Amino acid sequence: MPKITIFILVLVFTTSFEEVSYSWESDMHYGLTKWLAVKAGFKLDDAEIIAAGAESSDRSSALKASVIVPINICCGKSAEASRHVQHHHFPSDGYVPSPRYSRKVMPGHEYRKNSGNRWVRQEIAVPVITGINGSHNTNLNRFGQSLHPLGDSWSHQGLPDMPPCPNLCPENLVWSHSEERGGWASHDADLTHKYENDSVETAKTIYYYMEQYLIKNPDYGQPGMNPWESLEPQVRKFAKMQTALEKRDWFDSHNDVPLSSYNTYPCFLRNTSLLGNNDICKEKFSQKASPASKDNISISEASRYFEFFLTDWIIRRRIDKGGIDDLIKEHVNIADIKNMLIGNKTESLKIREEDWVRTLFAMWLVRDHGLVNHYGHGIPDRKGFEELPQLYDKMSQNFENLSDAIHFPSISQPFLVTQISPFNNAEQRFAAFFQFYHAPRDMVTLIASRGSGSWKITGLCWIID
Repeated sequence: MPKITIFILVLVFTTSFEEVSYSWESDMHYGLTKWLAVKAGFKLDDAEIIAAGAESSDRSSALKASVIVPINICCGKSAEASRHVQHHHFPSDGYVPSPRYSRKVMPGHEYRKNSGNRWVRQEIAVPVITGINGSHNTNLNRFGQSLHPLGDSWSHQGLPDMPPCPNLCPENLVWSHSEERGGWASHDADLTHKYENDSVETAKTIYYYMEQYLIKNPDYGQPGMNPWESLEPQVRKFAKMQTALEKRDWFDSHNDVPLSSYNTYPCFLRNTSLLGNNDICKEKFSQKASPASKDNISISEASRYFEFFLTDWIIRRRIDKGGIDDLIKEHVNIADIKNMLIGNKTESLKIREEDWVRTLFAMWLVRDHGLVNHYGHGIPDRKGFEELPQLYDKMSQNFENLSDAIHFPSISQPFLVTQISPFNNAEQRFAAFFQFYHAPRDMVTLIASRGSGSWKITGLCWIID
């Protein structure tokens, strides 16, 4: 295994942090899960432990797919990492490694025994551990963790789409949103209002297994106090809501599960792709620094170039066309970007390639990422894409430095750089991984190549959980 891959594996799997959440999204995995747990008969504090456990797969760099897919699967080619993502986020019965058509994700209905509900069935079947200090909370946390892939069996149902990095991401290992639910480049699969019935079915099944857990473990609560039929209208109302403010008001209207009781992740609605998510509260996410690694001259050179490009892109915003100081013309290989993202599908490109690539870079500076997703998320054949270029002029935001704009989980630097395989022996390629604070569900990958002594940006893609 290459040294840099070992470094990344150690970095990702041995650091812990509290950060952003992913898939469905935190409104479902954390917010609604706690509400359902209280309605099922759990005490309020116990419901918080369950909900935090359900959210945990999207809060840790050791668990979340937007970290593991690009770094450990695409760069590291790790089958174990792929199985890890399968277990926590894409509960398929297919074996890893295998072609994507063999790894279809099926919803974990209670009447169908499959990978979607296997973990939660195991938690219910195995007697809980009692009599040990902390065992009560541990049992609840593990039960909560098992609810995460159960929920994702709906949002991630179907055949995993292939991200636009065929030379980087192995087809027999990679995971992403299914094509029938928007594909790799869209957040739609995780938005409840896009799939109202699936959202309700997810909640109904989670509620069913909560009641089964209490029947098996009566010391944890009293089931049967609220039949599902009495809850479904409120859940459906929740599922239909399209903005972060609407959902905050929904949670705030339920006095038996006070919004103030959500104390593990008090600003959880910010970690969504809902419209207005970035203005829902003022929480700043913390980063925990990891020990510095030994310097590598190639990595250091690449890091300096990425810092230059990211600063000119994000801070100075030199992406507007015109002039000899044009960042896109000077430093971006437009043809390579096009080949990576849409390949030969040139018929989908209704504007000039240069203007489209500018739109790709500009969309990341739009404050409301929910609107970016609403208008196609940069993919030219998506409905609403023609409106996307105007958002930059109306809603772009200014940053004073990179650390205010982007970060990589668990490290003190705003981005992580690694060397990747070259296309030929005449160039070196490096990838920078980072997330925008205002787009917390996207891990952006920027690829730079160095040939004949000069640098070029030759790739831009992103992984969504």
